[in-house]
Amino acid sequence: MHRRKTILVLAGLSAAMGAAPTIATPPPPIGRPGDCAAPIYASDRLVCADPGLLAADRALAALLPPRTAPGVAIEDQGAWFRRSRLCAMRPDHAGCLRAAYRERIAVLTAARGFDPATAPWAANRCAPARAELAELPGGVVAVRRDRGGPVTLALAGADPALWTPFAWAATSGVRYTIRWLDGAALKCRVVHRR
Repeated sequence: MHRRKTILVLAGLSAAMGAAPTIATPPPPIGRPGDCAAPIYASDRLVCADPGLLAADRALAALLPPRTAPGVAIEDQGAWFRRSRLCAMRPDHAGCLRAAYRERIAVLTAARGFDPATAPWAANRCAPARAELAELPGGVVAVRRDRGGPVTLALAGADPALWTPFAWAATSGVRYTIRWLDGAALKCRVVHRR
């Protein structure tokens, strides 16, 4: 009973001091293009104010819904959208959003024409040894951790200091280091390109 009275007194004090109740803003709707008529979120306002980001937002909207071949794993659109809106918390908000859109557009574009059965899988030496990779147009690398297993599309040359892609590949000549958002990593050396 004493605790209930304390809560009521505190609530009364807040009201008397003119404190407005805080109402949480709901998360953005999944995968919708920016609504520039009434942008609510910081990232949406930035997209609407920046012609380059607005063009990227429209280019991404044209690629939705994502189309992938069976066995190809890419980040869910809703998860990507929610993560991209967290760019507002980064020191370089605009740079983070540009990198996020660059990654998503490159991956979705590559996914549309990619078929694991006909991919140019390179002869390579990877750790673990059962992994393989294929270089695709647009700076995307297709990676299988196990031959015949699911394929992840990773952006080569991404800067994870700005934006951390779902999967990304760092290259140095014939050497690749592929990293996933979950912390997994794979190192490969391409022996022969088909």
